Amino acid sequence: MDLLQRYKEQHPGEFRKPQWETRSDSFFIRLVIRLSGGIIRDTQQAIYVIVGVIIVIAIAIIFFLYISHRATVDTQKNLIPAEIS
Repeated sequence: MDLLQRYKEQHPGEFRKPQWETRSDSFFIRLVIRLSGGIIRDTQQAIYVIVGVIIVIAIAIIFFLYISHRATVDTQKNLIPAEIS
């Protein structure tokens, strides 16, 4: 029997790959796990973080569009003279 094989059998926990090195996860999941500094430990937590970031970005875009539209409508109201409307 090979010496390395015997050592692996005696110490099975030492040869596990870290979670972020598994190839079944997508690039973004591995990136979030790697950049978290150890706070995010598994795929499920990384998915929650990604979904949360997407929701925050969507809310920010909707808020920006609402404010932009509101400013445009207020500006258009001020351009129409009071006698005409």
